Amino acid sequence: MTELLAFRPVSTAFAKARKLLLEPFDAWLWARLVIITFFVGGGMSFNPGNNLQYSLNQADLSRLPTYDISQALSNGTIILILALVIVAALVLGLILSYLRGVFSFVLLDALATGNVRIRRPFKENMGRGFKLFIFNLVTSIVSLVVLGVVVIAMVVAIVWAIWPAIGSLSAGPMDAPHIIVLALALVLGLGILIAWAVLIGLVVGFVYDFAVPLMFFKGMGFRQSIGAVWG
Repeated sequence: MTELLAFRPVSTAFAKARKLLLEPFDAWLWARLVIITFFVGGGMSFNPGNNLQYSLNQADLSRLPTYDISQALSNGTIILILALVIVAALVLGLILSYLRGVFSFVLLDALATGNVRIRRPFKENMGRGFKLFIFNLVTSIVSLVVLGVVVIAMVVAIVWAIWPAIGSLSAGPMDAPHIIVLALALVLGLGILIAWAVLIGLVVGFVYDFAVPLMFFKGMGFRQSIGAVWG
């Protein structure tokens, strides 16, 4: 019977992982791995919807204070606070993106050597991590541009399609051309967004799963590693 080609490498990898993690068990080693994988995985996720389970009735809503949005926006202090929050969020996102790139190499060092370290591999791979940071930044900007263009186009098409039906009280139902435009806007818009999400996921996975190991083990530059894998 022909041996499966993937069986031996998977068995070897499993044995090495078991030896690293459990033989012997080291709580401090596990803590360092948690730190490394935390940054490689992109950080925490928080879903407030799972934590808010209090329902308001009409009486509760009547006791809530009301605010004038225009008055709040005219307050310079509030605008300054909002601007600082936005800037802080952007800076934090950039820092986490950079750390993700560096810790990707730190994780490779730990898996290759069997010695889970943080400080020394981090210092040695700061330059490589910066190249990944630039890649992450470019892909994020391009994705935001694509998302913005598609969403704006969808909104414009949808508003144009449904405007005859909501523009006046005497307007009748939508005619066939407007219905077709509405359907195309929804189907094509959602299709483009899904296709782009799949494409960008493949590109990012391609870089992190194939190009990054070449950068680490072969000492290649970013573009050189991309070219080697693509070839």
